[in-house]
Formats: sequence, structure tokens, C-alpha cells
Amino acid sequence: MLVKLGKQVKLPVNDQFTVKYGTINALNPQSIFVSIHSWATPKHNLRFDKKLRKLNIAVKNKIHEEINYEVFHKKYIVDFDLRVSGLQKDKQSFLAIEITLYPKDVIPFPSEVYGGSIEKMIDNLLSNIKKDRNFVFTDKKIK
Repeated sequence: MLVKLGKQVKLPVNDQFTVKYGTINALNPQSIFVSIHSWATPKHNLRFDKKLRKLNIAVKNKIHEEINYEVFHKKYIVDFDLRVSGLQKDKQSFLAIEITLYPKDVIPFPSEVYGGSIEKMIDNLLSNIKKDRNFVFTDKKIK
């Protein structure tokens, strides 16, 4: 008999981004994942490789600044995915940011300890991303 231990929670942090966090083992969480999705539309035709590299670095730096190190270890993984190949002015492309955090203490999931720390970190991260003048972000694809 298989027992489903994984759980995830949707955070209503922002209307331009879909944000969820969870774990694959709610009773004994060894890692917590944070999933951020949005549709990015470039405002201009530019050299997107440089702009995306800068945005990627800015995202990683902001996460490093915002992690609550009392709750999570200093090691974490950030996967920033927005393909350069399909980017064109006024064409939507899918943006995915996946963050893996490692809790210091094992607290059953969901917990206000995790949720509060993650919500604050993500709120500050998304505020920083929205300041980018090169893209417009929406949570759903506009047809």
C-alpha cells in the first residue's frame, strides 16, 4: 500500500505569479521546494541573453539575502528557467523559478515556521523581479 506523504500549499503572494511550496515527505521534511511560475513578455527587442543573465543573478542574490537562516541551512538550490531562444517583443514565454531549501529542524509540514519565512522571502523576491523594466509578468497566458 502506497501512502502519499507529499504536500504543497499555494501562497496568495502576488497576482502576477503563481507560487506554491511543499515537500515530498510532510511528516519528516528533509527539503522544502518553492515553485514560482509566470508568463514573461519582453517590452523591447534587446539582447536577451545579457538581460536574462542579469535577472538570474539578481534573483539568486535576492534569495540569498532573504532566506531565514534561523530556519533553513545556508545551502539551497535555485533553478531559473526562461528560454532565450523563443524570446521576442510582445510574445509570452514561460518563466519557472524552483528553489529547494533545507530546514535545520524537522517540523511536520505545513508549519507556520516554514510558511512565514517562505512567504516573506518570496514577497520580497517578487517585488524585486517586478521592478525589471524589460518584462511584463502575468500569471496566465494571454491568448
